[in-house]
Amino acid sequence: ARFVRITQTAGATGLPPLVVCHSMGGLVAQAWLCAGADAPNRVHGIVTFGTPYGGTGLARADLLGLARQMRPGHAWLRVQDEALPAACRLRFTCWYSLCDNIVFPAARACLPGAQNRPAHALAHVEMVFDPVLRRETLAMLEEESEAPTRGPGPTDAHESPPPKTGTGGWCTLN
Repeated sequence: ARFVRITQTAGATGLPPLVVCHSMGGLVAQAWLCAGADAPNRVHGIVTFGTPYGGTGLARADLLGLARQMRPGHAWLRVQDEALPAACRLRFTCWYSLCDNIVFPAARACLPGAQNRPAHALAHVEMVFDPVLRRETLAMLEEESEAPTRGPGPTDAHESPPPKTGTGGWCTLN
């Protein structure tokens, strides 16, 4: 019963949806892709805003343990990263910001092998509501419905490599 909306959207439109995730939602989508053999074929792509693929230092301050898995170096993050095949990574577009006040340094919001794009001067929650990012994300629906076949790295004027910091239909998932 996981990801029922993806199945419903595909059934209603006849097309695989573009899954849009914020923060922890991107980790959920990554885990879903790793868990299901047919999962990558069920989505047009996955777009994430400020997802802490490399963890976030703020998770260390979590006294209740709700964000324990998002601590940098946590075993769960490593397992998810190792389980995600290179072909699946190409389906991800990851927005990161040097001004993200939750996931920092910015490189922690980048998924190796994915299309990592800068969200200039936007805080963690601002990325979701920015009209430019929304427009660029919706434009991805106009692209070919097949998974990208290009390798990682910048390929057009809108893409850029992950920052070098030295340290280390819409379906929404929050």
